[in-house]
Amino acid sequence: MNRRRQTLGEWITTYGDEILPLIRENRIDEAILRVERELSQESDREVRSWHFANLTSFLAAAGRHDECLGRAQQRVDEFPQDPLAWKTLASCFHSAFHRPDNQPTQEEKEEALRCWRRALDVAKTEKAWVRTVAFSFCRGLAEWKMWSELEVVMAEILQHLKGKPCDNDTFNLEGEWIEKIPVGTVDPLLIDDYKSALRDHAERTKQMYEEMDRKAAEAGENIYTFEAHAKTHDGTTAPFLLHLSQPTYDERGGFYCRVECPFLGERPFLIYGVDGAQAGELSIGFIRNSLRHEGVTITDESGNELPIPDLRNSQ
Repeated sequence: MNRRRQTLGEWITTYGDEILPLIRENRIDEAILRVERELSQESDREVRSWHFANLTSFLAAAGRHDECLGRAQQRVDEFPQDPLAWKTLASCFHSAFHRPDNQPTQEEKEEALRCWRRALDVAKTEKAWVRTVAFSFCRGLAEWKMWSELEVVMAEILQHLKGKPCDNDTFNLEGEWIEKIPVGTVDPLLIDDYKSALRDHAERTKQMYEEMDRKAAEAGENIYTFEAHAKTHDGTTAPFLLHLSQPTYDERGGFYCRVECPFLGERPFLIYGVDGAQAGELSIGFIRNSLRHEGVTITDESGNELPIPDLRNSQ
């Protein structure tokens, strides 16, 4: 008897409940086997892409570089218009985690650059993940001291900020690589413009959070609010805010919570459940699993790791 196929949202929950615990218990090979089995049986393109993303991450963590690279290449072959697929392939060449010094060969560097350039071209064409790809590209260019091309990508980021934001992209503006740029290697006016954009973004983010808090307080609609800081895998930190609305009934899909989490996306979204309590718990579970998938740690102001509290513990 064939089982019902899970949606992407259900898979995110499954990863949190069944697969990520294997990773935490250092049973990574079991997790890899599970994901490989599911990938071999899955036909939905969105879910397949999700499996590929996790599989490459797990293979990298297990030190299985050739398999990681092979799966990343397979994802690009299957999803050539997915900028994140190209970004992942670039990262595989860039990280060189299979070498004792973690330094890629010249050929691997050239492949990483080719993939990053392709990722950025696809992101701009598809109008998705432009910032996410560009930030990763900038970090690689700064590390390899490729200042001329870094100037070009940084200028593209500033130009992109002037337009309409992508529906699928990070909300944040990153730029920690600026501190690694030696004086005289990159146009100082460009650096000043970028630093100004970082300050403006930080102020807008602060004002947006304050406005969200004010509106929620006036409406009395939120049942959950959590504020902290988010630390990405490369050490970048940003404010983190999570709001959940009072569960609302929709006859088309059951109860739902409106979720606002600017760190993961500028637009609010809905998470459904069979009742109000489940909608709330699934909303928090979705956020937790999304952060794990992105390698993000939630911390307090001092950098101490914090758990995202359960709904019942926040009231």
